[in-house]
Amino acid sequence: MSFSAGVKNEIARILGERRCCLLAELSALLAVDTSREERGDGSRGLVITTENAAVARKVLTLFRKITRLHTEVAVQKRAGFRRSNTYMVRIPAQRGLGSLLQDLALLEPAAGSRPGKNIVSLGCCRRAYLR
Repeated sequence: MSFSAGVKNEIARILGERRCCLLAELSALLAVDTSREERGDGSRGLVITTENAAVARKVLTLFRKITRLHTEVAVQKRAGFRRSNTYMVRIPAQRGLGSLLQDLALLEPAAGSRPGKNIVSLGCCRRAYLR
């Protein structure tokens, strides 16, 4: 296991206690590894893709602790030289997803480049976001 994979696994085991910290950590993960699904009716879904199983578990755990939205998990096995798995956590378009994205400050025009001010307002939340 590489050093970076070991660090990711170790950090993925740390879970914040407060809801604000969980939101900050989820916001950071979604800002990095997320693609958005847009449907014809204007509804939005999310797909989080990662090669690290610990990160996929962390995203799933955070979603389950923060919200009751339906999530789907898929594993795609690669063949060839790099035989690593790709883990996809999918949150289909559903009621409540838009308000969660707004809480996470991911609907703003500069989403992904800077965290929302309400996400990192406390010191504990800043640490969770950087984690």
